[in-house]
Amino acid sequence: MKTIITLILVLSSALVFAGEVEKNLGFAAGAVSGIGLSYRQFYEKAGFQITGAAYVDGTKESEEYQRQFNGGLQGFYTLSKPSDVRFYLLGGVSFFYNENRFSEEVYTMEGEYAGDKIDAELDRSYNIGTGIGMQVTFLKHANIAIEWPLFYNTDGSFTMYIPQIGIYYKF
Repeated sequence: MKTIITLILVLSSALVFAGEVEKNLGFAAGAVSGIGLSYRQFYEKAGFQITGAAYVDGTKESEEYQRQFNGGLQGFYTLSKPSDVRFYLLGGVSFFYNENRFSEEVYTMEGEYAGDKIDAELDRSYNIGTGIGMQVTFLKHANIAIEWPLFYNTDGSFTMYIPQIGIYYKF
């Protein structure tokens, strides 16, 4: 929780020093960024990104359903911005939620139908990480971002450099 508050303070302090603002809308995929629709904004030296997606199939009352949600929040600090390329440091947090309920037919040892068994799975994980990134502008209004975060997962694993990618429309 302290990390999220720190990120919010850093990002809001960037607004105080805002000069020219670069806004981007697109899609991102990564362990720290989250997966889905993404909005990112860069000021002269700092920036932020919010990413999220949801998928729901079925209802809570049905025998089978699936719900998936994820979201991410990243902060950026620009190291260098020669022409159409931006090099930056990043830090962020993400949340992944997956809930599945499904039914299976159960049979006795003799092969007779014994009914349905309803089973459920619930997976939740949080990632926190930091790393480096590069954003390249091409075709005047299109950006592609490639990032290399080092992150920690709530299952206790420390993962080194799984790349993240994003493609954005710059407006």
